[in-house]
Amino acid sequence: RSARYDATFVRHHGAKTFEQYKRGADHGELYGAAISIRGERHCGTGWVRVMTNENCRERHYWSPKLDADGLYGWKHDFLPESFAAASRDAVVVVFRCAAPWAVKMRKTAYSGAIDRLGRGAGLQAFLSTRFVERGVTYAHVLELRTRKYAQYLRFGRSHRNVLGARYEDLTQDPEFLFRRLKALGYACNARDDFQRVKA
Repeated sequence: RSARYDATFVRHHGAKTFEQYKRGADHGELYGAAISIRGERHCGTGWVRVMTNENCRERHYWSPKLDADGLYGWKHDFLPESFAAASRDAVVVVFRCAAPWAVKMRKTAYSGAIDRLGRGAGLQAFLSTRFVERGVTYAHVLELRTRKYAQYLRFGRSHRNVLGARYEDLTQDPEFLFRRLKALGYACNARDDFQRVKA
């Protein structure tokens, strides 16, 4: 990982953003494996990314417009159904307890549709209001979360390269995730050489 970007990747895909790039099942073979972090907003994806950068040697930056968390689209969205079990990439999904998550989403959801719901509304009203995000209608914010979590869990059952971790568990013992990644063949620190990062 000596160069900041992969020159071959930049030559073929350097102009693309996370909304334009489509990661092929063979791209891990062509350009090198990646560890991509995914999860709903306010679940600790940024913190897990920092830990991954500190403890794994897989490339994070792929081009000036694309990092590992954008290889499969917006990191807070559903995982593309085309994600292949045969891919050399790993996807780490971060889950979080609904109660603190809902409070944080009401404050800031990084979505115009959801942020409008939270302005001036109590938590109960926020959690029971219909909205549209990315072209899909949801009865309420918890339905969005439930649908995403169901899809992430389905991938986790069928793909050994999709790993789930609860934020609450990671705050107690983050090393377990990196032991799992190392066992799958990723170049990650675990045990004595693990670098802790404060949540």
